[in-house]
Amino acid sequence: MKRGTRSRYAQQSLPQLSLSTFDNSECPVRMAVAFEQSLMQPVKMQAGIENMKNIFLECVWYWELRRLGYNAVLTMVVLAMWLYHHPSLSTFKWQTAEGLLLIAFVANVLYCAAYLADIFVQMSKYQRVWKEGRRAIFAVGTILAAAIFCITRD
Repeated sequence: MKRGTRSRYAQQSLPQLSLSTFDNSECPVRMAVAFEQSLMQPVKMQAGIENMKNIFLECVWYWELRRLGYNAVLTMVVLAMWLYHHPSLSTFKWQTAEGLLLIAFVANVLYCAAYLADIFVQMSKYQRVWKEGRRAIFAVGTILAAAIFCITRD
């Protein structure tokens, strides 16, 4: 690149993002896809509150949509493990339910660790690579959480 010229990434600025930009009559799935596609554009790293707000918004939007899948997978693992060890509903005890709720709470708190990693990496020069690899991080984290549950419940 010639000296004194700016790259095409540096010339673009972060799009103004808000949920009110989308028409409320649209399907929620279409709104989510349009919002996520608007975020996948190259972003100029700039200091400021507006940039941090947009990074945080994008982070929350991405990870909260996937929290449902995370909880669904962990619920299926918990039910499978419980049915394997206790095939009869007569063995169900309230202490078991309390323990499972505690584990679910801890799993969701640990899921929030993805926010911290996401925000810090998005502020670095590895932002594009991170956005392409987040699905793998989500899959590995979900599998790891399910494996930890299986190990601790035996």
